[in-house]
Amino acid sequence: MGCNGKYILKRLTYHEGIVTSVCISPNSRYLISGGTDNKVFIYDLQSHKVKRILTEHVDDVTSVACCPDGRIFATAGADGLVNIYDLKHETLITSLEGHKNWVRDISFSGDGSKLISCGDKSKIIIWDVSDLNTITKRVVPTR
Repeated sequence: MGCNGKYILKRLTYHEGIVTSVCISPNSRYLISGGTDNKVFIYDLQSHKVKRILTEHVDDVTSVACCPDGRIFATAGADGLVNIYDLKHETLITSLEGHKNWVRDISFSGDGSKLISCGDKSKIIIWDVSDLNTITKRVVPTR
């Protein structure tokens, strides 16, 4: 039995390491997961198949997040990168640099115009992703 007395519908076992983060696309079509195998999987919840494996991170994937409008999703990792992907085409749009080491978590603002990342050096970065051609960043020191 799973949560609240419900049965497990399907056990997904495609990661080769620990799964560190998951999100479901706003249209409930895809489950996106990242793990210690340095991979991001896009799993199609309708066809019950892995649609794409993304391997741009060279260290643990620590966080994944879907934009509320469903156009993009982001990943973060121990390599210090925040990657932004086009969800429809499952392609990397850009890699954002600003953290010197582990990025621990990422989250989109409610309107999807901002992506917030935090890392080990007590730093929060607010990325303006409203225009993907000119992404800007604002560093918020936490000390």
